[in-house]
Amino acid sequence: MASSIAAKILKEETGRNNRMRMTMNFPLRMYHLITDAKKLGVDDVISWHSSGEKFLIINQKDFTTRVLPIIFKQSKFSSFRRQLNGYGFERESTDPTDSVTFAIFSHKSFRRGNPQACAAI
Repeated sequence: MASSIAAKILKEETGRNNRMRMTMNFPLRMYHLITDAKKLGVDDVISWHSSGEKFLIINQKDFTTRVLPIIFKQSKFSSFRRQLNGYGFERESTDPTDSVTFAIFSHKSFRRGNPQACAAI
């Protein structure tokens, strides 16, 4: 299933399968992953916040095993967080009793319905 997630994202964005990974920047890959999460079968792991101004990682363990190695070529959530931080994403406070499982991230230019803004990140 994991490789099918990557194939769907790659194919939908460029129509050229594996070339997207080299041409699509990190924020745009995130945008398409979150926007198409239900279609990709990972909406139980990642989704847009109802406001469309944030995204939620609902289950970090599943995100780390099912999404990171395929879409981002990483296997550690801490590396993924550093990459988010490098692009200016901020982690919002969550319930401290559930901080290992659940995370909310935002960026002023990362909004549902506006993939063009990802180029400015």
